[in-house]
Amino acid sequence: MDRVDWENLPDALYEAVHQQLGPLAKVQAIAEGRRTALVAAAWTRSGDRLFLKGAPVASRAGEQLAREQAVAPYVAAIAPELIAAVEAAGWRLLVFEYTDGVRGDYSPASPDIPKVLDILAELDRTEVPSEVPLICFEARWSSYAPAGRELPRLAGSAVLHTDLNPTNMRVGDTVCLVDWAAASRGARFVNPADFVVCLIACGHTPHDAEAIAAALPAWQDADSADIDYYARTLSTAWLHAFWDRPHPWAKAIVTAAQRWVMHRRDLCLAAR
Repeated sequence: MDRVDWENLPDALYEAVHQQLGPLAKVQAIAEGRRTALVAAAWTRSGDRLFLKGAPVASRAGEQLAREQAVAPYVAAIAPELIAAVEAAGWRLLVFEYTDGVRGDYSPASPDIPKVLDILAELDRTEVPSEVPLICFEARWSSYAPAGRELPRLAGSAVLHTDLNPTNMRVGDTVCLVDWAAASRGARFVNPADFVVCLIACGHTPHDAEAIAAALPAWQDADSADIDYYARTLSTAWLHAFWDRPHPWAKAIVTAAQRWVMHRRDLCLAAR
């Protein structure tokens, strides 16, 4: 999505923000966050630092912000606090507490990995009421699944983040999981499975990545056939989705998904 500077937003949006937060002393754009029109840090006159995300209400990004707003109260234990939500002049703006942490380190032997496991364990215990409009996870994959009749393997009531890349895991004095724009509802094993692929992309072998995920009850309780199906689905979908994207993470995650599915295939063949 094309970026919009704070100075170019509608006056009515400024007024609505000022009514809730008071005048802002400074707003500074942030480079990260390719899916949102406005991503910025802001400072109040009292010195508090905030994180802003905004987009036109009628855009896909605006819909994602609405989802992020809806899920925020239920993931507050592991995500930045939502301080305000403003809608004016056709724009939606979310205001979060600012997280000082750096991106997570998923490399082998990283001290961040146990902290991430704690976050994923807490996420597994998180419940979101059915009326909160999260994405139906199995429906999301319906265009890519190699065997559509098996899509119910991905169904469930668990809260799924679906984008566990290291940039979204902010590590400081505490750990926060940010960017809930694609929050979904589906099978419990998906969160640890997504983490497995991220670990492989960051230098772990598939065997070692699965050994790390094995600390999580959601992985322990999973049917291996369901995990195999998800591995096949990921490897197909991500190769298609990231085919023409030059970002280094796109190449890393596609390669990781291919390595993982071949690892799962080898395990299946060895078990025969």
